[in-house]
Amino acid sequence: MGKVSIALRGWRFDEAEVFDEEGHVRPLEEVPEETRQRLIRLRVVAGEPCDACYLLTEAKADCDVARIVYGEPLSEVLLCPDHEADFLY
Repeated sequence: MGKVSIALRGWRFDEAEVFDEEGHVRPLEEVPEETRQRLIRLRVVAGEPCDACYLLTEAKADCDVARIVYGEPLSEVLLCPDHEADFLY
């Protein structure tokens, strides 16, 4: 098994840590702590607006939905595809 992105592109997970041999999602208790923290945080940030759009428009309704996540849980940056290039270095 390889790496996989879930919900948002950016954070990559080892498939073996998230899925069992039959391809079912493992219970959170069986997932390593760091992976568990990221999976839980994904439930919170998935569907949120792009941080760059929000800063530029100051209106949540005018923002694109984020498709990419970078950084660490609780210190992440959420981006739409149009703003991803602004944050690559």
